[in-house]
Amino acid sequence: MKTTRLLLTYLFATIGLLTPNGILADEIDVADSNGNVLHYTFTGTDGSATLASLTSVSADAAKAGRLIIPASITDTDENVHVVREIKASAFQNNSSLVSIDMSGATSLTTVGSYALATSSLREVVFGPAVVAVSANQFKYSTNDNFYLTRVVFNGTYTSIPSSFFSYCSSLKEVVLGDQITSIESSAFSGTKLRELNLPAGLTNIGNSAFSGCDSLRTVVIPDNVTSIGSGAFSSCDSLKSVVIGNAVTTIGSSAFNECRALKDVTWGQSITSIGDYAFRYTILSKVVLPNSVQTVGNYAFAGINSLEEFEFGENVQSINRYIFQNGSYTYFYLKRVVFNGKYTSIPESFFSYCSTLEEVVLGDQITSIESSTFSGKKIREITFPEGLLSIGSSAFSNCDSLRTVVIPDNVTCIGSSAFSSC
Repeated sequence: MKTTRLLLTYLFATIGLLTPNGILADEIDVADSNGNVLHYTFTGTDGSATLASLTSVSADAAKAGRLIIPASITDTDENVHVVREIKASAFQNNSSLVSIDMSGATSLTTVGSYALATSSLREVVFGPAVVAVSANQFKYSTNDNFYLTRVVFNGTYTSIPSSFFSYCSSLKEVVLGDQITSIESSAFSGTKLRELNLPAGLTNIGNSAFSGCDSLRTVVIPDNVTSIGSGAFSSCDSLKSVVIGNAVTTIGSSAFNECRALKDVTWGQSITSIGDYAFRYTILSKVVLPNSVQTVGNYAFAGINSLEEFEFGENVQSINRYIFQNGSYTYFYLKRVVFNGKYTSIPESFFSYCSTLEEVVLGDQITSIESSTFSGKKIREITFPEGLLSIGSSAFSNCDSLRTVVIPDNVTCIGSSAFSSC
């Protein structure tokens, strides 16, 4: 007898009908409200059931493979079992699955890894009690391609995992629940999202989170977000408008790099740092940085041929010569620049390849203008601050529209050829 029981236990464990506690599990097929037959396992001891697989689809073609997960099932003995889990790999490679709606499964907490890893799946609605979503929810291997178009994130989990929608180039709509506070790196990268409604409680947008979403047109960053990761929205070719929330302090490097339709940015009032390449190759025409900004990275506004007016904020600590330039022989077409800030020097050759500059407002903090800074520009008037001490060599050479110059009393050095060929 003992030997027989051991053999049965081994057999049931092998085919998945043994619980971790060694209790033999029962199983049953139950049709959902659409007529799809689902296979469940349960122990009969704790009133819980696990959805294990899809047995057959509905005879109604319009409902076939469109699963609706119930809150509970009833076995042949009229015992009720609450649905709490979808087994790992439950629908993996099942080409009959079209959609799955868990919104009615109010006690479903667990959706196992690879449970939804099938290329036929088009729509997912997660249930309100789901405690976590796996990075491997949909993807089994790097060779998989899946074709989800819509996902609704209900549940108690707070984060969308890194690369969650890798290989999902068809995703057009996502509904993010109010519980979401973090979107991890590359979570939606390369999808076809057209609209993005970020929840008010969101605090973090990871690196490359929405990079390459070339159908996305408008982004509003909620007021609780504190950082926008590197490359977060890079190469979003259709993105035209961005509103940055008032809690954002850091805009990461390349955050909006190569968003070639981006022409309108509303700046949050807490931004302290703008990373390298952050807005390179956009089509902004005017930028007025908020006074909270302290650092502006290399090439942050480079390659913007449409940019005509730029105003630095009052707390910028330093500026480098490559904020606007994208390397040698890259022309830009600024007409007006206002130099507010804490920095005291305008860098050497700051406006190289910018022959269109007509107006410059120098802040009272400027004590030094380096060599060739404004050489060859279309400046008509220049008012130097009283605290200016030095004017570098060729600083204003070949400014052939300049008519009047008044050198302040504190200037001790005028460099060679400073105003030559004016």
